[in-house]
Amino acid sequence: NAAVVALSQGMKDGVAADSRFTLGYVGDAEGDTLEHGYDGATAALMVDPDIRVFIVYQMSAGLGVNNYLEAQGYDFGEFGIFGTSEDDTTAEMLEKAAENKSSFRGTIAAGGGVPDTTVEVMLEALIGDGVPLGTTKIDPMKAWTSSDYTCDFTIGY
Repeated sequence: NAAVVALSQGMKDGVAADSRFTLGYVGDAEGDTLEHGYDGATAALMVDPDIRVFIVYQMSAGLGVNNYLEAQGYDFGEFGIFGTSEDDTTAEMLEKAAENKSSFRGTIAAGGGVPDTTVEVMLEALIGDGVPLGTTKIDPMKAWTSSDYTCDFTIGY
C-alpha cells in the first residue's frame, strides 16, 4: 500500500529532521491493535529504555502502548503517545493526559476515517453518476491534542 509506505517514511523522516529527537526504535508495519501497541512498547523500551515518545498508526495501538506503560508502573507524564487516527476513546484519553492518567498526547486523523470515506465513495459509485477510474478522494485533516501539551509545528511536515 503506497499510501502507508509514504506515511511511514514521512514519520521517520520527520523525526530524523528534528534535532530534538533520536529515532530509537522502529517496529513492524503491523501496528493496528492493542496487542501490537503493547508488544511494540515492550520491544522498544527493551531496545532503548530512554524512549519517551511513541508514534503509532492506529488509536488502538496507542492504547496498547499506554496499557504497557501503566502495567509497568511508568509515570505517564514522562511519555508522549501520538497517532494517526481516532476512535471513541480519543477524547477521554486526551482528557486523562491532562490529569497524568494517560500518555496519549495527540493525533492527526483524516476526515471521518478511512471506512467513512470508503463508504462515501462506494455510495457515490452506486447512487450517483459513478466514480471514474483513478479518482482520488481527499479527507480533510484534523488535529487533536491534550490540553496540557504544546506542539511545535515549525519542522516542516
